[in-house]
Amino acid sequence: MSSTLRILLLGLGAAATVACSGTTDPEPGPGAPPPNAAAGSPQGGSSPTPRVPAVRDASVPGDDASPADGGVGLDAGADGDGGDAPDPAPTYGPHVVSSEPAEGSRIYPRELYDGGPGRGIQQRKRIVLTFSEPMDGASGPVELRKAGAAEAVPAAAEWSADGLTLTLTVAGDSEQELPPLEDDTAYAVDLRGLRARSGAALDPRHPHLGDGVLDFATTGHDELLEHTCFHTFYGPFSPTTATATAADAPLVRSLHRQYNTALTPVAGGNGGFVNIALSYTGTKEAFVFLSEPAPALLRRPDGSAAPMVQEPTAPACPGIRSVLRGRLEGRVTHALQLGPTASASLAFLLEAP
Repeated sequence: MSSTLRILLLGLGAAATVACSGTTDPEPGPGAPPPNAAAGSPQGGSSPTPRVPAVRDASVPGDDASPADGGVGLDAGADGDGGDAPDPAPTYGPHVVSSEPAEGSRIYPRELYDGGPGRGIQQRKRIVLTFSEPMDGASGPVELRKAGAAEAVPAAAEWSADGLTLTLTVAGDSEQELPPLEDDTAYAVDLRGLRARSGAALDPRHPHLGDGVLDFATTGHDELLEHTCFHTFYGPFSPTTATATAADAPLVRSLHRQYNTALTPVAGGNGGFVNIALSYTGTKEAFVFLSEPAPALLRRPDGSAAPMVQEPTAPACPGIRSVLRGRLEGRVTHALQLGPTASASLAFLLEAP
């Protein structure tokens, strides 16, 4: 009695029937073909073995029935390795491994700093790039341009001693009121002319930049933040000490002043309360600028939280890291609750434009 094996060919959408030789009869009768004979073949010969095509196994990731894996295993790459090993990782020549700003990012267009005696607050913007191997600082050029502009933006280049870090500094002109970078503008730093100290050219294939050019754009600028930053450099300054409860807290009232605040131990670190009563009449938007991103909120006289939101500030001013903002009623005492934070002190400034 012959048996029939049905093999389902996945991906072909049909079943193929293959005749398998074999018998359970003890002996063939007279004149019967031998057990290994098949229809259409010479008597006593062997039947051809059916050829089953490679089957795609959808349950095996990467099994695409390609010659590399025969359709029965993971083909990790293009090499004909039978799918049992990944292809070697790509190798690159010298390339950028990190950058500030990041490729494709939007950044604040300026940084404020103290220019020293007689100069006041100055503006600049620094672009920092780190490379995979020591670079030749004499190679280049490295050019910063606005999108579509033919002329490069003047920028001072400074290399670290080990050749791994390049800092480009674009200076503003405070006398001409020209910022280092324009608001809402696309820029590109072309690095393709650089070579490593080994003599190898910068490899534009590396995916960090993709083409050897750092592309970024600027946001608008924040006039209130920059105005408040002036007071972090030049004051006026007032010392104060936060207390463990609002009932014992000191009262402050002045805008455009930096309060250098000593914190007190609280659960989870340091913090405390300082009472605030702004002198304007009615309700208007108020701002509490903070020297660090420590938790902060304002409480009404009944202890409930005032409707204000805390958020980080743009990295424009070294003395301001976050702001608490919202509409606040004037001539009403609110308790500013600070912390907890690991810092022993922080500074805050009040603004209500």
